[in-house]
Amino acid sequence: MPISGKRPRPDSDAGCAQFADDPRLEREHANAKSVIRGIAQEFVCPIDQSPVYDAVLATDGCIYERRAIEEWFDCASSKNPDTRRFRSPSTGAPLLSTALVNAPAIRNAIQRLVESGTLDVDLVEAWEQKRKEHHRFERQRELARNGDLDAIYSMGLHHANRGWDKKYSADVQTRERAAAAEWYKKGAEGKGVKSMACYGRALTRGHGVEKNTVMGVYLLMRAAHRCSDLACYILGMAAAGVKDHAIDGVDTDPHDARLFLEMMFAMHDGEEAFPDRLPLRSKPLANTHKHLRPLSQRAPTYSG
Repeated sequence: MPISGKRPRPDSDAGCAQFADDPRLEREHANAKSVIRGIAQEFVCPIDQSPVYDAVLATDGCIYERRAIEEWFDCASSKNPDTRRFRSPSTGAPLLSTALVNAPAIRNAIQRLVESGTLDVDLVEAWEQKRKEHHRFERQRELARNGDLDAIYSMGLHHANRGWDKKYSADVQTRERAAAAEWYKKGAEGKGVKSMACYGRALTRGHGVEKNTVMGVYLLMRAAHRCSDLACYILGMAAAGVKDHAIDGVDTDPHDARLFLEMMFAMHDGEEAFPDRLPLRSKPLANTHKHLRPLSQRAPTYSG
């Protein structure tokens, strides 16, 4: 006897209940879910092993997440040292070029699969996490372009982390350090304390920018006066005569070293230990700008 009315969706709970009484529909339901999951696997990026969000097609004919494949091209190990050609992340064969083609249709297809409720939970969660990260990063970049000091510092830190990561090629590291310095410079010009300290450090070491010790020390002093623990640490270690932290023109001075390092610790302890040297505040160091973290909490990629 034919079933009257509209057939329930294969992925609906109501459908599942009815399929138990009809073996044919139960098989159709299982086959439909198997096909949908198989299609979804074609939209999984071979690099990060999660469904693509910003989908692109590479010259090897495979679908990738844009940020994942662009990062692959930046890695030193992705290029054959003999032929100097990039290898395909999927097949290992040489790529004809690094050209990428936008694939909005694929992005729309995977979004519809996610919204259908037929995919495994882990795939859906991975796609949702990627979507949120994508929008968060784009929002941060837009805020930075519009002059938000916290966003500017975050963009500088993003590029700096890449600039000191050894998995990237030397050219990419140089490019990323220069990009970080540009963001820090923009933040310093806007009187952002964290960016001021980082740009001062870049100037004293020539990281991503032409070395200018006088301007670098000036910015570090300004940042230290405005309660940047990083600036106090850099100046304190330089004055202490630590070789890896030496700054041209900054002489070893135990008194200055102790002053700056004690200021740094005072910022973390929340004590107004130096009322004559730090800006006066209504409450102890309320606006301390903390960069430094315990070793276990520091980002593993940046040690500049």
